[in-house]
Amino acid sequence: MKEILQFSHVSLGYGKRSILKDINFSVERGQYIGLVGPNGVGKSTLLKAILGMLSPQEGEITFFNSQGQRTPRLAQLGYMPQHQSLELLFPLSVFDVVLMGRYAQMGWRFWPNAEDKEAVRRSLERVKMLEYAQNHISELSGGQLQRVLMARAIVADPELLLLDEPTNGMDLGASQDTLSIIKELHDQGMTVIIVTHLLDIVAQNTQAVGILHQNGEWAQMTWGEPQRVLSQEFLSELYGQAGPDAKSNREPQKS
Repeated sequence: MKEILQFSHVSLGYGKRSILKDINFSVERGQYIGLVGPNGVGKSTLLKAILGMLSPQEGEITFFNSQGQRTPRLAQLGYMPQHQSLELLFPLSVFDVVLMGRYAQMGWRFWPNAEDKEAVRRSLERVKMLEYAQNHISELSGGQLQRVLMARAIVADPELLLLDEPTNGMDLGASQDTLSIIKELHDQGMTVIIVTHLLDIVAQNTQAVGILHQNGEWAQMTWGEPQRVLSQEFLSELYGQAGPDAKSNREPQKS
């Protein structure tokens, strides 16, 4: 497999203050990656860097195309944020929301063409929400709305799907349904990065894990296979306890 994303000795922060230091990891095409850590350790800062919203203080962040050549990140990145502020009273259908993810492809066109409409249909079908295409978004449950937002993130066929706490606030059933859809997308060939504080999600689903942990004035990342970095012995050594959020590990339905 070829790399799609690489962090090389990256330090991140705001102004002269560093939040994360010497971050090194790479994501290979087709992998399912977990990024975990307690609140306040720098997960949001890392996400901003992946999205291009924050430039490194040191080091380099590189995206690659399928030929191994450097490429602009937005050309292949789909993003589902943790908190979505959709005005549910605004007259938006499920189709309209997913179509938002095609705006870059539509350019100056005001109306979707046949290709855009087919992309929306295909995306909704992949997350099992096609039958709701004409429903008003206010009619959806929380879990259904999350699926629609996931459809919006993949409607442009990104090579890398970045999910920020995709099960946050869900009950157990909705959480399991969402994780099942993410697994199906990965099984179909999509590269996935999931950011969460729930250790059980990454332990059960991912192929590699980056754990953010405080080390003095800033945070660092430990990277490795789930079996190693999520073992009781390793987490005890890293955190001096069961993990960054042991209670959440036992209760995946909680936010």
